[in-house]
Amino acid sequence: MTRSYAVALVFFEVRAISGIFGLDDTPGASETIVWCCVAAAIPLADLVLQLQEYWRTRTS
Repeated sequence: MTRSYAVALVFFEVRAISGIFGLDDTPGASETIVWCCVAAAIPLADLVLQLQEYWRTRTS
């Protein structure tokens, strides 16, 4: 579920990054931002899952 949530947020992240940096009209920028967000979403979600598992086993 954590990975799915991270991937689902990619579309929100792309819109936010494009709007903040003013890249709405730049050709090719949206595709680059999408791929960067997708490439970062899965490893970051796995990192969160690993940290959660670490904290669960550490306190037991």
